[in-house]
Amino acid sequence: MKSLADLAMRIMDLYESGVAAFLFPTNYGEDLNRLTDCISCEMGYLPKNNIWEIGRIRNREGGYADDIYRYMGGAAPLEYPAGRVCAYTSVDLLRKTCASSPDYIAQALEAFFAVEDEEHSILIVRNAEEYIKRGSSFARALEKILCSSAGKQKNKKMLFLASGSAIQLPPMLEPYIYVEEIPGLTEAEIGNIIWEILGDKTAGDDKLYKKMIQYFKGFRTSEIKRILQYALLQPDAFGASGKALFRIINEEKKQLLIKSNSLLEWAEEREEQVGGLEAIKKWLSRKAAIYQNFDIMIEDQAELPKGVLIAGIPGTGKSLLARVTQQIFGIPLLKMSMRRLLGSYLGESEANLERALRLLKEMAPCVLWIDELEKAFAGTGSQEGHEVTLRLFGIFLSWMQEKDFPCFIVATANQLTGLRPEFFRKGRFDEKFYTFMPSQRECLDIFRVCLKRRTKNLEEDFSAVSEDELKKLLLPVLLYAAERKKFMTGAEIQALVTAAFESLFLEYLEEEASLIRQNGRKKVSVRFPLTRVAESLRESLDETRMNAESKLYEISGIWLEMRKYDFLPAAGEKAEILPFDSLGEDGRFRPLTPLEEIYDQRLREEVIKGVEYLIAQEKKNNSNLPL
Repeated sequence: MKSLADLAMRIMDLYESGVAAFLFPTNYGEDLNRLTDCISCEMGYLPKNNIWEIGRIRNREGGYADDIYRYMGGAAPLEYPAGRVCAYTSVDLLRKTCASSPDYIAQALEAFFAVEDEEHSILIVRNAEEYIKRGSSFARALEKILCSSAGKQKNKKMLFLASGSAIQLPPMLEPYIYVEEIPGLTEAEIGNIIWEILGDKTAGDDKLYKKMIQYFKGFRTSEIKRILQYALLQPDAFGASGKALFRIINEEKKQLLIKSNSLLEWAEEREEQVGGLEAIKKWLSRKAAIYQNFDIMIEDQAELPKGVLIAGIPGTGKSLLARVTQQIFGIPLLKMSMRRLLGSYLGESEANLERALRLLKEMAPCVLWIDELEKAFAGTGSQEGHEVTLRLFGIFLSWMQEKDFPCFIVATANQLTGLRPEFFRKGRFDEKFYTFMPSQRECLDIFRVCLKRRTKNLEEDFSAVSEDELKKLLLPVLLYAAERKKFMTGAEIQALVTAAFESLFLEYLEEEASLIRQNGRKKVSVRFPLTRVAESLRESLDETRMNAESKLYEISGIWLEMRKYDFLPAAGEKAEILPFDSLGEDGRFRPLTPLEEIYDQRLREEVIKGVEYLIAQEKKNNSNLPL
């Protein structure tokens, strides 16, 4: 990333070659002030009092008007400035113009460039998107000025256009305006601010100091100072490795997201448990160990983990894994809301995505969760893909490849059909996992997690119930489900547990109706024995329809799709119901060793039936099914 000094030097070189106008995607006075300070003070190119701005300021009558005023530390004076401003445009004339015509900004622009000076001057126009519109008087005046000054090295006037929202330059202006991004604070600048506020408070704790620098990346000077001054007022903010301080910083990042109205949403931290899927949980723990020392990794210029792609059957824990990743990593979780991605105007969708990706740098370190990836970039894998979607896909792929800050991506998808193959190649993600129908052991683990949330409704001390005791109670439920081909996902197990407890509670209400009438609606503790819960689970199975009953071919199709792109089983090879290498290149299954558990064996048989049917259908239709 280029520094502010590099940007200033580039601007000056372009200016010397005859370029007079620059567009910056920011409306923050602090950003513009840093750049003009670098040009005028550090480079000594022009006097600070020769920087002017068009903006809204308070007039003598206490109201507001648009005017050209001298740029003084990023803040407008309370009254119209005296002196040189009259050389650009008369205050009295401006008042009349404001009252009678909407073209006062264009007139002020023409007045600024009309005055011949020996010294260089800069005019800053904030909210440029309001003035630059196709056919507007401002755009026509700007085109005329820039066209006449193009390539003239003796030009003494420079125009900075600042825009806080998406802006589409009219074709007539594109040849004359350079678009540049003002870089954020460097690590050295952030370190100086920390030292200025905290003094020797971080002395001796070099790790905390370096971690603070990484967390403050993306913030502006005033924001860092305010956060540190607030932290100084809190007890123990810098104790225990600065955990309280980092919580304060994360709260500020949350506020920034709320105000930005971007595609990103702050996912509130909550305690989550996921049953089964041991392989991916172990893999995430290894990546978390690296992220917890990301400051050392960045200092050593080591490559940070990129992220993980999780695909598979709906309801098998993909979204839950995103939240579990936040817990394992111990950093904020941000969800990208794709429903707000597409805009109504030309270039708006691309601008929305680029703004969100820039904002992620301010949020780092973080976990980025992109849910239902196939809906975000639907159609990119076909030649008929929508032009806007293809452009969005290209922007996102480039960002994934080039990002140099700690942002771990968790992308989830139900289907991969329609996505471009380059999305799955090595280097985009660190690994690709798939979630499938849980095995018997995983089902028991999921039942344990669901029942643990219901401990207040159980007579037994659930923490004292062993795995063998739980298996003895629940195995008949699973075998009953297997007999009826009611194989369950994790979400369906949770729904089954909810339905079972609802049935038990309704029975209780019927049995204890007279007691409730006597006591009124007083709060009573309702508890049930585990044996009765197991019976209710079995009874609820008959009233519940599972996806596997009607969508067997869809489940088998997902297995084939995961096999095509070499996904790893999130449950681990030992818990894999049907290994990928069991299907030969000829489309036939090799003889497989029967599984120990009856539930698993029957699930495998049904999946094999579904895969064989799909292969037969593809051959019948003379299609090339990727095996």
